[in-house]
Amino acid sequence: MGNLAERQLDFLVDPARNGGLPPMLATEPGVQHGLQGVQLATTAFVAEIRRAATPAGMQSLPTNLHNQDVVPFGTQAALRAHDTAELLGLLCGSLALGLRQAAHVGARRPTAPRCAELLDALAEAIPPVEPDRPLDADVRAAARLLVRYARP
Repeated sequence: MGNLAERQLDFLVDPARNGGLPPMLATEPGVQHGLQGVQLATTAFVAEIRRAATPAGMQSLPTNLHNQDVVPFGTQAALRAHDTAELLGLLCGSLALGLRQAAHVGARRPTAPRCAELLDALAEAIPPVEPDRPLDADVRAAARLLVRYARP
């Protein structure tokens, strides 16, 4: 799911593949960076999730002079799963921010009613990226909004 979100954001910010939207969805390409930092961060998030996917719960290590020959890593696996879920939320929030910015720079509005409602909620909660600014708070706000929106 994280890989898909990262690939969709990559598609969205690439003018060669996004239907003519500006590079990195910048309102002034060449002057502003748009979502360049967000797109780089999503790539790093996917790399971290891939690294974390090594199944710690399947491993064991003897300790205490082999007095305890099975020390499961289940707790570490659970902590890793928690961290991975947080990264997945940031990946989805990054994509949501990209969709919000794409609408701002000229992408067509979604025709599905719930998608249009979500875009409106994103637009209300997050100002367009114009001019450049740190976007970490916007990514987190979009991620929180997605969680709230996903609940029936």
